[in-house]
Amino acid sequence: MHHPQITLQKTLCLFFVIVAHATFPFTEHSGFWQLYADTQATGAEFVATIFSYTLVPSFIFASGFLLEKSFQTTPCIGDIAGKRIKRLIVPWFLVMLFWLVPLYSLFDIPAYNRPQGSSFWATLLAGLQGRFTDHLWFLLALFWASLFWIAARPMLDRLRIPDLSAGALKTGPAFWMEKVRARLRRYTPDWIQPEWFALHGEKPAFTVRDFAGLGLALVVAVTVHVGAKDMTWFCFREAAGPSIFLYCGMLACRHAEWLDTFLWENRAKTLPALALLFLVLLPVGKEHFLLAWFLRVLGALLTYHTCLLFARIGFPAKKGNGAYAYFEKNAFRFYLFHAPTVLLVFLGLNALDILSPWFCIIATTVLTLLITAGVVYGSHVLERTQLPKIVNGMRPEN
Repeated sequence: MHHPQITLQKTLCLFFVIVAHATFPFTEHSGFWQLYADTQATGAEFVATIFSYTLVPSFIFASGFLLEKSFQTTPCIGDIAGKRIKRLIVPWFLVMLFWLVPLYSLFDIPAYNRPQGSSFWATLLAGLQGRFTDHLWFLLALFWASLFWIAARPMLDRLRIPDLSAGALKTGPAFWMEKVRARLRRYTPDWIQPEWFALHGEKPAFTVRDFAGLGLALVVAVTVHVGAKDMTWFCFREAAGPSIFLYCGMLACRHAEWLDTFLWENRAKTLPALALLFLVLLPVGKEHFLLAWFLRVLGALLTYHTCLLFARIGFPAKKGNGAYAYFEKNAFRFYLFHAPTVLLVFLGLNALDILSPWFCIIATTVLTLLITAGVVYGSHVLERTQLPKIVNGMRPEN
């Protein structure tokens, strides 16, 4: 079964990551790069904060959705792990070795774990050690989270969990929601109609195993976050949050029929409620890492809800064969190759000092997309022409 909202969610996340990276130099904290514009853009800090709490968690959520689909269609976990290595580790290694290290060394761009003035060999060593990862950090974090759930999910399925509370859990959310509604009715003015807040749809059929998996995800995430503070290699500590986001995506896939129906039938209530809760919690998201994780899960669910809405009204079917279709087909390659192009374009436009901050952000995004489109096309040409020759040359008979 095809899920157009997941395709749309991944595509939009990768597109807005490029926009976010064009925005970061106009904020007080420039992410991985210590590059700042002469004049900050009004509202850029708020926009960048929203991006940081939605884009990567939403992509990992979608990846978890697809990982669960893989479990349902591919019984061999070795095949699933092999696909994840091919999809995440191989691109990280090749792009780091042949793209990031040469260009960052050539233009001497300061980045996280790559101070300005670092030599080519120091940059290469940091890259091979997984300390200099730049925008590819989340590929490694997603790989560690995927590896854990590839190993843990079969064991969780075989785990003997008493069914005593299964029935209670199936009706539990509805039971507690009814208690909350009853309590709120006591303090609600008479002119407010209870029907305004009523939600339609069947009761969620969550199982004990679903909640056990969620608890396991939280325990593993806290353990990694607290216990791996000094581990800076290969983004292992950064996999703490993604292990939760990934499992939430797996849960969404497991209950996709109920979730999609529930969100669609109650869209006029659930979408504004999720957005309002997200905006209310946004200012305090940095107060504690558990709150930050909850906010990111909320952002991922909000993104999923929005993409489901667009998918139901036919947006993917109406996109045609234009620029969107090309970007959707090559979104992952755009993400891989957009940096440091976005930084070099920013440095050039900032030096000219002829555009206002927001126009500079828009121009940086557009030029980055155009230049990266050429790089993506070139990568396809190399893949078609040179890769077969390399593979043939590595065969034993040669």
